[in-house]
Amino acid sequence: MKKQLKEAEYLVIYFYPAAFTGGCTKQACTYRDQKKELAAVKARVVGVSGDKPETLELFALEHQLNFTLLSDESGEIAELFGVPRKDGGSIQREIGGETLDLERGTTIQRWTFILDRKGTLLYKDSEVSAAEDSGKVVEFLASLQ
Repeated sequence: MKKQLKEAEYLVIYFYPAAFTGGCTKQACTYRDQKKELAAVKARVVGVSGDKPETLELFALEHQLNFTLLSDESGEIAELFGVPRKDGGSIQREIGGETLDLERGTTIQRWTFILDRKGTLLYKDSEVSAAEDSGKVVEFLASLQ
């Protein structure tokens, strides 16, 4: 893990509405599947949602996610980045043969940011397509190389 942190030049922070929903799962899985391409452009990825930490653990396990997920139940992180949010909610999902009620403190809009090592904002996308997000991030970072 230290090696990955040391080599990362860019931090990709993507906000998404809710774990275990169609678009959010697709977005997370494309980031997972593009790990090699993201590493090649020296990026580290963090996904942020209003889901509870326990839900994010299940989400990461269920979809074998290979990057950090942060819980922002109060919406404070989203607020720092100016990402709109609304009240939380709950959904029922079957996970591991068990039906669970998954609650989130807030529902955050889908936005993506890229910061450099100094914390300078290099990229902001407030019109994110879940399926295309990671590809656009890789393309942007490749253009900086």
